[in-house]
Amino acid sequence: MIGALGQGSRPVVAARLALMGVLVFAFVWKAATPPIPALLTALGFGLIGIAAAFRRPADRRVARWFDTAMGLAGALALLALAQALRLGHHPLANPAWEEAAALLGPLPGAISVAPFDTLQALPAVIAPFLAFAGTLAFFDEDRSATALIRCLALLGGAFALFGLVQVTLLPGSLFLFEKAYYIDSLTGFWVNRNVAGALLGVASFAALVWLLDVVKGIDRPRRVALLLREDDTGLSSAQLLPAALLALCLLALFLTKSRGALVATGAAYGVVLPLLMQDAAGRLWRGRGAGMGRRTVWLRIAAVVAGLLSVGFVVLLFGGLASARLMQEGVDEGRLCFYRSAWAALRAQPWLGWGLGTFDSVFPLFREPDCGALSMSVSRAHNAYLQGLVELGLPFALFVIALVGSLLVLIRVGAHNRIRRRHVPIAGLGVVILLACHGLVDFSPQIPGMAIYTAVFLGAVATIGLRRRRAAPQRPRPVDQDGAWADA
Repeated sequence: MIGALGQGSRPVVAARLALMGVLVFAFVWKAATPPIPALLTALGFGLIGIAAAFRRPADRRVARWFDTAMGLAGALALLALAQALRLGHHPLANPAWEEAAALLGPLPGAISVAPFDTLQALPAVIAPFLAFAGTLAFFDEDRSATALIRCLALLGGAFALFGLVQVTLLPGSLFLFEKAYYIDSLTGFWVNRNVAGALLGVASFAALVWLLDVVKGIDRPRRVALLLREDDTGLSSAQLLPAALLALCLLALFLTKSRGALVATGAAYGVVLPLLMQDAAGRLWRGRGAGMGRRTVWLRIAAVVAGLLSVGFVVLLFGGLASARLMQEGVDEGRLCFYRSAWAALRAQPWLGWGLGTFDSVFPLFREPDCGALSMSVSRAHNAYLQGLVELGLPFALFVIALVGSLLVLIRVGAHNRIRRRHVPIAGLGVVILLACHGLVDFSPQIPGMAIYTAVFLGAVATIGLRRRRAAPQRPRPVDQDGAWADA
């Protein structure tokens, strides 16, 4: 793994280490939610984005997605800058500026009710897109992208392991900081258990990719694989670490007690597991043509299916426990109050929104009197889509359609291109489903550390998926010195 990250020119290796260093910094420092680490993280990925622009991927297919990520970041930046621009007699200014001018005299207006807050929120919003583009630029071949996914799995495993220590021995610790909220729940290095649960769900997919790589012998040169015994179907020591990481992440996910994260992860695995079983069964059955005996084929099919079903059983168990908790505690009335108040704010300014990063300023104007004193922060709507519409208006809906559509097309292309490693884009699909579902009931996609971790993972998935086209059936796949990567 370390050797794969160290391959390449010195500037490329330095950029890889810088990207991982900034990611770890954001990961450990409360997911980069406080202002100073958020700014430092955004600055770090801004520099990485600038460096990536000078090393645009040579492959045209990869370059096209690199340009897409940079284009989406640029579109967001232009929208936020347009919202923050103050002009005299601004034709699109928020009506609040007219009311302020009636009291204070002539004022230049803007679309945003708090232009400084809009500009302050912008760097953290575009940082995940720069992280994705940086991953495409510097982790631009299979070995480095695979090593990056495994580093993400190890990082998620460290998060889960500390979380287990946290709930058993250190309930008041966030590793570097004191823990003040969710004392009875696993939150790892982070403050919020719901975001921690979403992170553990994404990390479990990184561990799953690693485990399936090992099971399929991706690390093993083809010439070595052909010499293995036909009945070698046992669990090897190389499979123990990713299997342990997968189990650790799922166990820690349960201990977060986050209903939203449990259900979102269950929904993601509900889509991913049938696709993985279909792919594994098809490949193993076709392996008979490569000299594999009928007994070995059925044993390996049974082993893969049993392993995936065990993960599915755990996820269904988590979903059942989340449902039981929902029935026991009932619907969160405070969260419903947030939704009603945010919807009222959206109806008041539906086309251009109130301004990026202004939700905490706007929410008190529409907060229902009967909501009472809520313990939840008013800086977020606990629904990423609703808050995006409140802040950015209709352009946000168009942006989400473009973003999700691009990711689905990217995953489809990756699944078409790869044969042995089709599980990688399938896992990427699971991550997209997980965050898309969790964003409906919480703000995990809005947390910088969470968004950057996911963007880096999807960037590595894109590198692997776009590396080569699917070989034509009538042509033999090339085998190089490291043949396992040539036909992967």
